[in-house]
Amino acid sequence: MKQKKINYSLGCLLSITHLEKSPIRGSLFDQKLLNFSPILMMGVKMLERYKLTTIITLLTVFRLSLKITQGKINLEENENILLLHGTKNQRKAITRLLNLLKTDCKRLNYSTSALIKAGIITFFISLKKRKRLKYLAIQNTNCLTEVIKFFFFYKYLKYAYRSKNQEYGIVANDHSAEPLAFTKFLKENNIKVTYLQHGHVSDFFPPLYRYDLAILYGEKSKEVYTRLGQSSDEIKFSGYQYQNATDIKPIKDKVSIGIFPNIINENKLNFLIRKLNQNPVIDKIFIKPHPAHEVSKTFVDKISNHKKVQVLQADDPFQD
Repeated sequence: MKQKKINYSLGCLLSITHLEKSPIRGSLFDQKLLNFSPILMMGVKMLERYKLTTIITLLTVFRLSLKITQGKINLEENENILLLHGTKNQRKAITRLLNLLKTDCKRLNYSTSALIKAGIITFFISLKKRKRLKYLAIQNTNCLTEVIKFFFFYKYLKYAYRSKNQEYGIVANDHSAEPLAFTKFLKENNIKVTYLQHGHVSDFFPPLYRYDLAILYGEKSKEVYTRLGQSSDEIKFSGYQYQNATDIKPIKDKVSIGIFPNIINENKLNFLIRKLNQNPVIDKIFIKPHPAHEVSKTFVDKISNHKKVQVLQADDPFQD
């Protein structure tokens, strides 16, 4: 049993650091750095250079604690279900499922004592495992912070929550630290875990083997996950709800392009838009940023000057 828990933890950590049957995404963090202020960028580079893992641990724990206390990461429950969501899109996907099940869940209050205990434990782990954490920092600071978040949030759940023998857990993210820590917590409490797709997927995502049930948009999503390796025990299709979306009107001999950038590299995106804008076959270019990443108003104004371009709000409904 202990060995099984260790193997499961390792699987979660490999997924967090994007080493599990998918390309390493360290370059994405480098793209994030381009949007940092010079002072913040210099601070991150110093932390990377001198491998100040203890300071990084404290900063990561503090930031995640703020997200929990500010309600940006939420635990909800009823007598049968325990669920976690951390973004608007995740919440929307879960709400649709709860509506179909004709049930709802009550939000749980955060525990200050659990945050303190988890923070202390994570701090001492960072001291004990300093050499290994330094190795992660050498690879990429983002890998290090994600691993710290995983340990901290898992410990927080253990101190903050006492299982009420729920049968099912629901999570709408399969690759970030907090949902994976939540998934590990559910598994250890013998709660069946359902993964609910909340956005488009790609070959950068981890495989679905850790979930008892995966509810995906459709066959295309299943094809992507099948390429990635072992899947969940059961897969169901939900389709996607477009009640509020506006259909794109087809124009003869013309096409519309939708771009869904995850992390905005303004120079590369602007170059791509200029090239697409010159193509006479393209009628419209829609840019829809990821809900978790803000786009500067200056950049939006800049690319909106192209006559074919329309920048959508990150949480706007949009027909594929």
